[in-house]
Amino acid sequence: MYRPRQLPSLPRPKYAPVVFWDRQGVLLVEYLPLGTTINSAVYCETLKKLRHAIQNNNITSSVYDCTVEDVEYIYNTLSLLLLLKMFILS
Repeated sequence: MYRPRQLPSLPRPKYAPVVFWDRQGVLLVEYLPLGTTINSAVYCETLKKLRHAIQNNNITSSVYDCTVEDVEYIYNTLSLLLLLKMFILS
């Protein structure tokens, strides 16, 4: 009887990356502990760090005041990317 070989288990990541980029490259990478709920306070703090990173790098683009729909789109996109990454690693 054929039995598939068991693959070695990968260590569980302790942090989830939150990455912001544009066409010129990565603007900000922030690592949040797994299980952290991204609520408005956490997201606003991340956007402040993003604005600071853009200003320090003298990038010509600016962080604009986004609507609720923009935040939902960004959150859903990042959630999908993290879900895909976890699926690939598992």
